Amino acid sequence: MITAIHGILDASNKTLSYSNAGHNPPLLLKANGESRYIYDGEQPLGMFPRTRYHENHLMIEPGDIFVLYTDGATEAESPTGEEFGRERLEQVVKEHVEKPARELIASLQMEILEWTGGVGFGRAVAAAGDVNKDGYPDVFVGDSGDVWVFSGKTGATIWLVVAMAAFV
Repeated sequence: MITAIHGILDASNKTLSYSNAGHNPPLLLKANGESRYIYDGEQPLGMFPRTRYHENHLMIEPGDIFVLYTDGATEAESPTGEEFGRERLEQVVKEHVEKPARELIASLQMEILEWTGGVGFGRAVAAAGDVNKDGYPDVFVGDSGDVWVFSGKTGATIWLVVAMAAFV
């Protein structure tokens, strides 16, 4: 089974158009401090023939943060067996909200590493993006130690293809 999220962030009209194919719900943290998980989405890729995937839209304002992650982040276990969880992920993002996307991801990865007693996680935080105060996207993608920074612009549109995770 493969899960995926595909999104297009259009900075000119402050819109994120995306489709979620069975991946974990992204976290949206608004500049005003309001946060929520986005549960729009369909089945993972390839599970059922003729599955339709819908395009969803979010308004993204300067200072907003959109976090994509894999279950490896939220299911990372402490030495006592407690999962890191979505609530803790949201709390850590809020604690590091002033950092650029790259540093926010590094902070989240360090928190998970500490949570697991130095063991780490099988699949890492996939991506975080924010729209800086000037209205330009700041997008960072990292997975299990590999780092990719997507900065390819076509006009004012940033293309994101992230969060591919294969499970057996």
